[in-house]
Amino acid sequence: MNRPTPLPADPLLANKVRTVLLRWYGKNARRFPWRETTDPYRIWVSEIMLQQTQAARVVDYYLRFIARFPTVQALSKARWREVLPLWRGLGYYSRARNLLLTARVVSREYGGVFPSSDDELRALPGIGAYTASALRSFAHNVSIPAVDTNLKRIFSRIFSTEKQLSDLFKTTRGALLNHALMDLGAEICTARAPKCSVCPLRSLCPSAGKVSAPQKKKNRSTPTPRQALLLIHRKRGTETSFLTSKTHRPNRKTPSLPIFAISSQKNLRAEVRAKAFESLGVELSIRPPREIRTINGIPTAICRCQVLRGKPSGKWVEEEEIRRVLARL
Repeated sequence: MNRPTPLPADPLLANKVRTVLLRWYGKNARRFPWRETTDPYRIWVSEIMLQQTQAARVVDYYLRFIARFPTVQALSKARWREVLPLWRGLGYYSRARNLLLTARVVSREYGGVFPSSDDELRALPGIGAYTASALRSFAHNVSIPAVDTNLKRIFSRIFSTEKQLSDLFKTTRGALLNHALMDLGAEICTARAPKCSVCPLRSLCPSAGKVSAPQKKKNRSTPTPRQALLLIHRKRGTETSFLTSKTHRPNRKTPSLPIFAISSQKNLRAEVRAKAFESLGVELSIRPPREIRTINGIPTAICRCQVLRGKPSGKWVEEEEIRRVLARL
């Protein structure tokens, strides 16, 4: 029995989607204060606040925060006790700590001007792939998709090839297009019970009326770390030493090294950097962890770090002693 040949992908689908979506957005755009500016600082503050928080809830917090800290230089001079009251109620306080850390880095290393390259942005505390893309799109009008969970869902339902997604952003209106996709994902093309009957793209979407939430793939080959052990080192001449707690005893089986519980492998370094700032009073440079060990039954990422700023209150011990401690784990 001969099977029918599938129809080829519509080469003009991306152009059609873009035209319809921008027209729809022009009439139905949600209005938010951070959409009225191209200031990288203000866009960055909004994007950090919007992580895991609904936009409508963020508005008042955003306006109060910007009124108190109108520039990145103003925020960089603040203390944690000044920032905390303006964040209280939003939750996920590591986001606020990363705001303060990043403001200081941008002021100190970039003269108060946010970098525009993807690599430099993603090296800043609390800025991942999505936030870096959003900053480049909304502040610098770089025509790239700011891909979060909502946008991934829309793309998977409409497009069948990466080229179609690339073609979608062949426009000078990339920032507006990202806003339009965000609004579509928030209000119509939702994960559960999408409103296909009122979607402006229903005639172009092959999944209209028959969509289902995509299943996440789990990586079972490597255990997900649930805590991070910090190897904070310094080098003086040819000798390297590592920071332990004041009560460190060389014969202990469990090292007296800084160790923190973590909630997200994706944002591991940013989370550890924020907790080290809060607990140890230091800003750290943290390398991507290359090793995961099980310590006391808990998968643990081993992170090598250096102190960028601040004076830690622990005890520095020789490298050989730390090697012996780690070998006993």
